[in-house]
Amino acid sequence: MKKLNSTYLFLIFGATIVGCSKNRTPEEVVTDYTNYMSTGDCEAAMDLCIGDAKMVAQGSIDAGCKPYETKIDSVACTIVGDTAKCYCYEYRTEYGAMPFPYELIKEAGYWKLTTTTKDIEDNEE
Repeated sequence: MKKLNSTYLFLIFGATIVGCSKNRTPEEVVTDYTNYMSTGDCEAAMDLCIGDAKMVAQGSIDAGCKPYETKIDSVACTIVGDTAKCYCYEYRTEYGAMPFPYELIKEAGYWKLTTTTKDIEDNEE
């Protein structure tokens, strides 16, 4: 019986570790980033970033990382190999409804935001 309990605990522990270390999809990363930024948790948002996106998150932290209201309608991503281009369709009080573009790269098996700017060129015509 003791061996059965030990095996059961080991399985629960293993499932917990696997569940907590889940590799997020690009859509999930963009959603998490948007939610972190909008709630004023820019440090958590910065953990999802590299390169220019990390500098944008740091700039928000330097400016006080103020929360704002947003509603995510959807996130759509196009994945090509280890890169993704995503649009987060949001409704923000200050801008209204609009898409916010993001670029991601898979680094060490995890998706990271590389660009979080409105200046991403749209080649989808």
